[in-house]
Amino acid sequence: MAESFLMEACVDSVESAINAERGGAGRLELCSSLLEGGLTPSLGLLQVVKQYVKIPVYVMIRPRGGDFLYSDQEVEVMRKDIELMKSHRADGLVLGSLTEDGRVDAELCMEFLAAARPLPVTFHRAFDMVHDPVVALETLISLGFERLLTSGCENSALEGLPLIKRLVDQAKGRIAIMPGGGITERNLQRILEGSGAQEFHGSARSSKDSAMKFRNTCVTMGAAFSAPEYGLKVTDANKRHITHICDGESPKILTCNSGSYHCFFCIYKGEKYQVENHIKGHSTVKHGEFTIVKCGLSCRKATHYHCFHCSVTIINRAQFLLHLNSHEQKAVTKGHPPPPALLLPTSRLLAPPPAQLPPTFGLLAPPPAQLPPTSGLLALPPAQLPPTSGLLAPPPAQLPPISRLHPPPPAQLLPTSYLLIPASAQLLSTSQLLLAPCHPAPEKQPQEKHEANQDLKEQSKPKKKLVTCPHCSLKLNKNNYKTHVRRKHKTVSKENIRRKRANKNIVDDLTVGHL
Repeated sequence: MAESFLMEACVDSVESAINAERGGAGRLELCSSLLEGGLTPSLGLLQVVKQYVKIPVYVMIRPRGGDFLYSDQEVEVMRKDIELMKSHRADGLVLGSLTEDGRVDAELCMEFLAAARPLPVTFHRAFDMVHDPVVALETLISLGFERLLTSGCENSALEGLPLIKRLVDQAKGRIAIMPGGGITERNLQRILEGSGAQEFHGSARSSKDSAMKFRNTCVTMGAAFSAPEYGLKVTDANKRHITHICDGESPKILTCNSGSYHCFFCIYKGEKYQVENHIKGHSTVKHGEFTIVKCGLSCRKATHYHCFHCSVTIINRAQFLLHLNSHEQKAVTKGHPPPPALLLPTSRLLAPPPAQLPPTFGLLAPPPAQLPPTSGLLALPPAQLPPTSGLLAPPPAQLPPISRLHPPPPAQLLPTSYLLIPASAQLLSTSQLLLAPCHPAPEKQPQEKHEANQDLKEQSKPKKKLVTCPHCSLKLNKNNYKTHVRRKHKTVSKENIRRKRANKNIVDDLTVGHL
């Protein structure tokens, strides 16, 4: 099991803050304009984020992009921002300032620290622009900064890993060294092993398409090399270390700067053969073409499984399998179209065209007085009828068998079952009305026939005479009676049976005489 570490997420929106907390972040760095490295956010953003998340929120204090040499007016803005963020429940601040010769501006930073107390303060990546990192680190320790965010004076923390390791060794716990810059779920374990740090900084962002339907692609709200207008960058709650591998792939074994090997799914360290044996001991779950390996990092207190469909982490194997099956059921439900709508009963009783009517269809309908007023609305003008038929019904070949429809007898037909054959745009006359065919009685289903045959067989069987057992008054046929007496009353002799019968007759005679 890995030692615990803390992940700080850099966010610039409420959605990203919520996703970061769900994804396991232990702290937030709240800022705006991440394309410029992060600037001071608005008070409204801070207040709303504090409403939705419970983890600590550190606020960036940086008035503009570019270098870290500030004018007097910009310093005044930073002082005001520190006061406002402190008074609006910020849990900590992130700031930094340099001199023109690339050293930490100790005097200005001391002023900022005094204004921010008692809040903890992190010195941000202005450190990566200093002339001498070793001297700058001692300056920050002497000033009283709690934390240093750095990429090792390189474009990414992975490239600056050697310097980060030296800074961690130099600090010796006097200040927290937090690697940041280009950290992803794929290289986090390597940086964790190679740096020896306990806190890490990343954004875990992914692209999200805009919800705008109308888009003017000819206009951009920024410089030529700016973010796309209709694409958003938000923190992804599903961004985490990869714990599943495809079929045919073998688990990765990573190497660190010390020349040792470690497990891709936890930070177990050892020789190559030791790590290979260790990986085989990881519990796995087979799901389709993927194998999900149990995670050993401390995103939870116990070893757990990560669902690659969503951001859920589950410790119990059986519950995790049920969770994966629920995703499969959702996918199957979404993949099939809804079943076709059933036809209404009246639409199944429509007659075929007159030319195809059998001889029995020549019945006249009742006079119009018996029809409801709306019955004339079923007629359509000839211009709206299909050329092959004047009826709304499909051809007879498409009608279901009559025996399966079970219609009521003709005398009980509803008014809607009278079928109209339009001949003109005017209301139909009585001679143009045809009754629906008189359907024969529905045939018995095979199950009904079988039940009827069983009833006949039971009625035809001769009824067997029953004998009452004198010992327990149980009624049985002769064969069963003999077996019953032999098994249940074998100790009773025939004399006792005769004596009981005689006594019973005497009692009956006395009873009759008494009456």
